[in-house]
Amino acid sequence: MAKILVADDNSNIQKMVALALKDQGIDVVAVGNGEAAVRKISDIHPDLVLADVFMPVRNGYEVCQYVKSDSALSHIPVILLVGAFDPLDEQEAQRVGADGVLKKPFVPPDPLISMVKSALARAGVSLTAANAGKSAAPVQTGEIPAPTASRAPVAVIPQVAVMQSESFVEEIPSRPPELKIDSGAHPPAFGSLLETPAVEEQQEPDFMPEAHSARAPERMPTIP
Repeated sequence: MAKILVADDNSNIQKMVALALKDQGIDVVAVGNGEAAVRKISDIHPDLVLADVFMPVRNGYEVCQYVKSDSALSHIPVILLVGAFDPLDEQEAQRVGADGVLKKPFVPPDPLISMVKSALARAGVSLTAANAGKSAAPVQTGEIPAPTASRAPVAVIPQVAVMQSESFVEEIPSRPPELKIDSGAHPPAFGSLLETPAVEEQQEPDFMPEAHSARAPERMPTIP
């Protein structure tokens, strides 16, 4: 498995590099300053070094110069890390023999992965995927017959003879002739209702006899 050294004082950058390269079969060792990076390089001899140009004690240019000036370490590729808004001294990078420059942060991590893999390939380092030793489950390639859908038996419906049925529409009788009623005569059906019997008025007597009122007898005058 390939091994690289990340020298950066930002712990988030160290974690991002480790996560991005984990699935590529690359082991990541992280340190926080240039002095620790120099000691670790001499100790583990990594396959590649990522060095921040602005880390404390020793910056990335000095770490790169240390690696390239040592005949036992000069074959190790060194990629300088620089922030998106940080200045880069291109002439200094060329002078110390840097193999590349990479901008931070690594979002998305594709440029980081691509540059690391290219530098390792130029150095002749073979990458072994982390899951290469795992045996893949055998895949059956035999053709599986397609399930045949069972069809329900189709019932044959006997042909029904069409019979002429009698019409259910009743014949409407023809309209009866109009009854003509003579205008001078009363209708026979309503004659009894229209004829109102005359009511005989009771005649009152023209003369009513005066009632004889009872008159009191007149008193005759008395003679003295």
